[in-house]
Amino acid sequence: MANRYFRQFRNTLEPQVVDIIAQVSFGAAGAPTLSAANSKGIVSVTKTATGRYVFVFGTNVQSKDTYVKLLGVSATWDATANSGLAPAAPLVYIFANAISTIGTASITIQCLDAAGVAADPATTEIVHIDFMLKNSTAF
Repeated sequence: MANRYFRQFRNTLEPQVVDIIAQVSFGAAGAPTLSAANSKGIVSVTKTATGRYVFVFGTNVQSKDTYVKLLGVSATWDATANSGLAPAAPLVYIFANAISTIGTASITIQCLDAAGVAADPATTEIVHIDFMLKNSTAF
């Protein structure tokens, strides 16, 4: 039985795995507010359609980060600010992936309600999104 070489610190087969985590709260009509203190590596989040949000990666408007490969996206809804109620649009999928586009590196996610219909998160809802990305061309 051969041992596989797992990368140091993360114990993954992919080198240079990074997590960029966004914390977003929602207002009326699903208007997003990015928590800058809890969203390092995210320049902005913008609503473009019902339940659709574009996350732009980087440290400021002039300096965008790019990545080599998308490894995963996971969303965790925080019900503490919403009196423990289930989220209005708990389902999330990747609508567009442009992480390697210089100047506009981004991921667009789509939120759906429990019936699978595009929906905005409810006012006061908060979501934590983990974008797992590869930051190296090495194998």
